[in-house]
Amino acid sequence: MDFIAIDFETANPRSDSACQIGIAVVWNNKIIESRSWLIKPPYGGFYPFYTSIHGITLDDVENEPLFDKLWETVKPYFDNTNLLIAHNASFDINVLFNTLKLFEIAVPDLTIACTVAMARRAWAGEQSYSLKAMAKKFDIKFLHHDAGEDARACAEIAIRVFEHYKLENITLNAGTIDEVGRTIGIYFGYMDEHKYVNCHCRPKQKKAYHGQS
Repeated sequence: MDFIAIDFETANPRSDSACQIGIAVVWNNKIIESRSWLIKPPYGGFYPFYTSIHGITLDDVENEPLFDKLWETVKPYFDNTNLLIAHNASFDINVLFNTLKLFEIAVPDLTIACTVAMARRAWAGEQSYSLKAMAKKFDIKFLHHDAGEDARACAEIAIRVFEHYKLENITLNAGTIDEVGRTIGIYFGYMDEHKYVNCHCRPKQKKAYHGQS
């Protein structure tokens, strides 16, 4: 399976206040690159609570590019994939979509998957499906709340889901997306110029009851 995993850190509650983006590139179900970039938010400042989570301050990003300038660097990652994965994707895709809209950047057409939904179907009964809990389950070492590290951990979890369902050699496209979604037990989301729809779990299949007549 080929895809990119992403993660954002934000400076404040605004969904367009990204201060860091991380990207992990997966090719043939192997991570071949993992990077992160600091971003100068356009406005809104850094709230102490958010800095307490990720440790990024205004001073750290003072000389970093705004997102529209950074997009020139990261856009090729999005151009070279049709599958975008994030952990708790509703947050990260919301940040991406609204930041693109803020800077009037064309939104790429992408299929969206969420490793929370994927893990819920692959390993039912876990006490938590947080990134930290899933990383611990598979002994994935990472520095939590660093966007590059979180993106890499997300990619590692997705790889294990695809391996769990023996989908690692599948190419995701219009002809296979329904089959892959049914196999995992999710509905893929999508993003385009107009909106984004999040990935979510399919209802669990009820087992047929074969009672005695």
